[in-house]
Amino acid sequence: LARYGGAAPFMFAGVLAVAALVATAVGLPEYLPSRSRMQATANNSKSLAVPAVSLCGLLKRTPALRWYVSAAAFCSLGQALFGTTNVLWLKEAFGWDGKDVGHFLAAVGGGVILSQVLFLPWLLKLAKGRESLVLRGALLVNAFKFFGYSMAPSGGWLYAVLLVSTPTFCSGPVLSSLCTRHVPATQQGLWSGSMSALSTAANVVGALIGSRLFAASVRGFLPLGSSLLAGGTCYLMAALCVAFAGPSQDAEKAGDGKGRSFPDKDYPGEGISGA
Repeated sequence: LARYGGAAPFMFAGVLAVAALVATAVGLPEYLPSRSRMQATANNSKSLAVPAVSLCGLLKRTPALRWYVSAAAFCSLGQALFGTTNVLWLKEAFGWDGKDVGHFLAAVGGGVILSQVLFLPWLLKLAKGRESLVLRGALLVNAFKFFGYSMAPSGGWLYAVLLVSTPTFCSGPVLSSLCTRHVPATQQGLWSGSMSALSTAANVVGALIGSRLFAASVRGFLPLGSSLLAGGTCYLMAALCVAFAGPSQDAEKAGDGKGRSFPDKDYPGEGISGA
């Protein structure tokens, strides 16, 4: 696209953004079915009028959900630490031009497709309902993927690390499903908006931290892959949060039943147990 002018990539991105907006407005269903909205009680309606209060109440009732939210925040932060400066890092570390970077990003996109289409169903079947184990493993491998990127001696090693860590791209859908199973249908819209806000905030913070780490690396104050090491550390923290979520959910099941889970019909398989 750059051959047609420096503004061509941005114009094409703008066209895609408009197409996505139209598709969202026309083709996507509402978050809540009409029957669920009609059955909402007056108390629920009153609480939903104050989203922050409703969200805090939901997190207070469900300890496992708090850990999953923390894991999601660390994932977004870790991805932002790398994504903000990945092109500059690839150019600085390996001398890649735009064509080389495009090939690598296309390979990453292919890895996402393979992970969610091929590996995810197989891993879920293998785990037999213990999706939190799949998530923990994916997050750990994701962390070591970033560590491997930072230590790669040449650009070719990036493809090798990417190939080995392809199944890690399934962590996002699994984590999202583990979260939504703890959210009642009447609060799914609130939850979706809250998670979008959390992801945006984490991306902003990650961009600020990642850019400063990269700037310090270029000046020689830090290793060149410092932003990747920081991103990998965030994924390690996310895996730790998921590990803590398991005992929290077990305690909820052994208690008075306040921490119920709500089936997610849009996710393959039956309800999650032991997450």
